Amino acid sequence: MDWAYQSKLGMRRIQDLFKDGSNDIWAPSEMVDFVREKYKCEGEHVRIRTREDKDGKIPEWVRMQLFESAWQRYEEDTPNHLILAAGGRVTLIRDDPYKKVRKILHNWGYQPDEPLGIRGQGITEPVEAVIRGGNPMAGLGAAGRKRKAASGREPKSSTDPKMRGTFIDGKFTVGEPCLNGTFKRHALDVGGKPTREDELVEWAPQGLRHVTKWKDGIAGIAEATFPHPERWRLADITATLDYVSVKEMTRAFARREATEPNCKKRWEGIFGKIDWKRVAARYKQGLLAPTDYGTHYKCVAHRGFCTRSHKPTESGNTMCRLCGCAKETVEHFGECIGLAATYKSMRLIDRKGDWKQPTLNLLGVGGGGGGEVETLERGVSDVHMFIWKEMIGEIARVDLKGQRYVTANVLRRAKARCLTRMQAFEQGVENYTQQKISKGENPQRGYENYQRRVKGIMSLDEEDGSISIDENMQTWLDSIEDSKDQDVRIVAAPEEDRTHKKARTDEYTPMFQPLSWPTLEVYFVPQGKITK
Repeated sequence: MDWAYQSKLGMRRIQDLFKDGSNDIWAPSEMVDFVREKYKCEGEHVRIRTREDKDGKIPEWVRMQLFESAWQRYEEDTPNHLILAAGGRVTLIRDDPYKKVRKILHNWGYQPDEPLGIRGQGITEPVEAVIRGGNPMAGLGAAGRKRKAASGREPKSSTDPKMRGTFIDGKFTVGEPCLNGTFKRHALDVGGKPTREDELVEWAPQGLRHVTKWKDGIAGIAEATFPHPERWRLADITATLDYVSVKEMTRAFARREATEPNCKKRWEGIFGKIDWKRVAARYKQGLLAPTDYGTHYKCVAHRGFCTRSHKPTESGNTMCRLCGCAKETVEHFGECIGLAATYKSMRLIDRKGDWKQPTLNLLGVGGGGGGEVETLERGVSDVHMFIWKEMIGEIARVDLKGQRYVTANVLRRAKARCLTRMQAFEQGVENYTQQKISKGENPQRGYENYQRRVKGIMSLDEEDGSISIDENMQTWLDSIEDSKDQDVRIVAAPEEDRTHKKARTDEYTPMFQPLSWPTLEVYFVPQGKITK
């Protein structure tokens, strides 16, 4: 509507509020007749312009009611002292509006026609006042279209239509104007929230100003508030300034300096394009704790695992410590035959087919191209994290302690940790239910949030919040036997003939018992078979 009034109707000044040759202001009903003379109208609709589109010229129609409401808004938003001055009733004493600004700049050492900033690289001319997006009140950060808040709803207006503000004896005062030239004063608390008082203050209407709200509080006079919460945006955040969270601000400032990690380019160079948002969504607290996903985040996602390709053995061997068939790298672990039994166990719960899927095994997402696998559900992804935490430790102990990789030990420890976290989750749901019932509230509204955390492995009843384990999860739990770990300390035979030569073993003597334990004679077979 602002564009329509300014362009074709030619109304750009406060004097245009008055009828020609009169001190009477146009009424909204009279403005409707004026609009009908200037625009083509059909009933209660007005064609304001025709825009080009791929299908040709398309006329743009608006309701006549929008013109009336826009005109009424112009009358309400215009200060009374400016209306009186435009009508010739009072004379305004014009002063330099930037007098205080020039004085501050002069005290800071600024010289005219010199760039701003301590490095002398700033602007030399003031910011040009142009209409942006058809809105004369839009600021520098305003886009052509009206933005929505982060929640998807339209942001609340930051200008209070009822409240007015002024300075009385040098003190900022707000209140509601009355018809008899007075207004009811409101007290402001520390947060700027107004509280009505019964005191009436006499004040000239032309001395009152519109006020700007900052959330639920009063920020100050509207024309002196900068930056205005509605007309400015921070970076690419769609929420108004008064509703920007600390988390969003931190991300906005960090994006200016942060650079993408090299691991992303490395992974995409190996597997092609990867949906990193889905990968990042795996590292969340819920069923997982930071200790459960931190190892995978550092060693696998960021490729921080100390493989033999980075640190070979004393003999210079860089082959995989598990299968000995390929050079040991992080991406090789995704399809290593020595980890096949572990990945087959993962397929019992995620039901994704063959075990040899590197991107699914390592990052929890499908590979690029037409054969992309669906992303893992959050609960299933969490079970993968439990397994990976034990896998990384078991793989590291092969070189650090000379132990062989035992799949049963990995799955047994992962199962124990998973059951512990599932019990903690069940207790958390029970605590939530009891808390809501004690307050007289319905706990069913929060069950959906809990269900999202364990989707794919457990189900919550919508009525009473009872928990049941899904069939796939129960199958995986039943497939793992509960017994002690089978740790056998060995030293592998020389690489040139690992299959047939006898491996060396270390003698172990307890610290506090003077007993001599016999040495175990153990042979190392690449397929994982140990014979005594």
